[in-house]
Amino acid sequence: MFISRKVLIADPDESALAYMKAVIRSKGYDVVDVIDGGLAWDEMNCPDPPVLAIVALQMNSMSGLEFCRRSKRDENLKSIPILVVCDTSMSAGRNEAFWMKGLGCDDFMFKPFDPLALLGRVEVMMRSVADAEAQRAAAPAFPRSIVPDNKPQPKEPMPIVDTDSAASVTEPKQPAAPEPVSLKDAKPEALLEMYLNAAPKGQFGLEYDIQDSEMTSGIDRAQYERRRQDAYEAAGKPSSEIISLESKESHNVAKVTCRRRETVNGLQGHERTEEYCFKKTFQGWKLISVRVKPAAFKIVSDDESTDGDNPR
Repeated sequence: MFISRKVLIADPDESALAYMKAVIRSKGYDVVDVIDGGLAWDEMNCPDPPVLAIVALQMNSMSGLEFCRRSKRDENLKSIPILVVCDTSMSAGRNEAFWMKGLGCDDFMFKPFDPLALLGRVEVMMRSVADAEAQRAAAPAFPRSIVPDNKPQPKEPMPIVDTDSAASVTEPKQPAAPEPVSLKDAKPEALLEMYLNAAPKGQFGLEYDIQDSEMTSGIDRAQYERRRQDAYEAAGKPSSEIISLESKESHNVAKVTCRRRETVNGLQGHERTEEYCFKKTFQGWKLISVRVKPAAFKIVSDDESTDGDNPR
């Protein structure tokens, strides 16, 4: 499965444009940069559109608001994530979540921002793109239509209850509620396992707690849980089988390389390798960015191929 790495950046501030371009390119993305809203719209409608757009709120020819509205109304473009950026001086005392809802974009950031914060937002949106592509790739080409069976079903006989003995039957004990997970003392590898297994268990709040605020766009926990549940169900409820974890820690930063295989709609996909970056805070380790590593391929002989699934 091939996923384009083309990112569109539009900002009339050439210094901000150069800064964002350098940051995004540092992670291997192909960047197309323009200084005008009209030119940005042309790029969205070209034969090879971007998979992610970063646009300024104030632009010539077409504002960031109009750009979002047109994109989300277009059936061919509405799935492309849009990150809107704006100077802090225009905040009007409102937070990022307020602006994101009002603009109808997928994320929003005030300038100036830290490069890690920008990359964290981009990686989260790119992961949603990858999940959506995996869902489409796993879907059968010709889905079998399900025809309801209108034949009357035989009625099951009503059970006979002995009223004398029923009173002596005790109610089964309910399972005890799971104890809350302690995150403050957990190591990055353990946190990553919790993070990857949280969504299949419906623990979207745990996902939120593991991430730093840079990754959650500044929204509150309840709002994050609602959005993640919707995105998880739309992506076909993917689950992960972790193949290997390798952690490297330096000072207050830890990088965990994860090889995993994702299953979408019951169909197993290809292996993928990702790098998760954590930083040490007073609340413990927090996830700050995710980077998808390109797959490496190796031609092997027939003798070597008998080694099975051993990593190369």
